Amino acid sequence: MIQTQDIAYTTDNDLVIGVDAKTGNVLPTTATAYKRGDVVVVDGATNVATHPETATGYHAIVAQDVSAEQATNHAAAGIEIPVYIGGEFNAFECSVDGTKLDKDARLLARAYATNAGLSLTLKLPAGIEDK
Repeated sequence: MIQTQDIAYTTDNDLVIGVDAKTGNVLPTTATAYKRGDVVVVDGATNVATHPETATGYHAIVAQDVSAEQATNHAAAGIEIPVYIGGEFNAFECSVDGTKLDKDARLLARAYATNAGLSLTLKLPAGIEDK
């Protein structure tokens, strides 16, 4: 069986809030579901994306929902999934392993991006108080 990419970009939430978002591609981890907005760690030697334990240490943000079955099929076929590697993103729409960041995690994720010098900026939308 030939596996083709069956994951398409959508804009069904307000994850991207700036212009000039930059995308890249990574290999998924077998049997791992990814949600749009998940922050992920990308292995520098294998280009494989995994979920971090906390909202720090990440390198990219998943651009599209990927089921565990899709991830398994794509990993086996060597087909990569789309991620954001640069731009401005809504911190309220970011998550770790499908769980939206709470206030403390948003603060950690935003500080990590700044301190690590990432091209990813997690922002609070203008006029929104972080409660």
